[in-house]
Amino acid sequence: MKVLHLGCGRKRIAPVVAGQIVDIVSLDMDPTVNPDIVCCLGKDPIPLPDDTLDGAVAIHVLEHIGQQGETKAWFYFWEELYRVLKPGGRIMVSDVVLTKQLPHKLKNDKELLVGCIAGAILKQDYLDLVERAGFKNLTVNKEVPGFLPDYSVSLTFSAEK
Repeated sequence: MKVLHLGCGRKRIAPVVAGQIVDIVSLDMDPTVNPDIVCCLGKDPIPLPDDTLDGAVAIHVLEHIGQQGETKAWFYFWEELYRVLKPGGRIMVSDVVLTKQLPHKLKNDKELLVGCIAGAILKQDYLDLVERAGFKNLTVNKEVPGFLPDYSVSLTFSAEK
């Protein structure tokens, strides 16, 4: 089983999924963290052949794709992830999404950019993009208040190709 760890940074996930040893392929845009693959998600194609992976994991990294309200980079990312997954491949994602639009003054707040809020998109837009890219059986597993509880949630979901 081969699983892609998106935005791995210096922390790597354990190579065990459901009690099974798996081959973890790490991907990050920062070459200094020594990932297996250096790639800027939402801009660059994922440098893997079609139908290569059994799964993918992303933990609070995708909110850094694109700018708030702009969905082109997001959709490109989901299409690329769909392409590299084998039929039946699964994704598990935990990410920050917005429950309502941020006011203009918050969109440009540097602390919110660092805190992953200013780059987030609306929850329904996010989930629609995942499904539009072809993913099926999307299941929201958990939703908890985010960094700005009036505007965001941390969403954990799974889906399959």
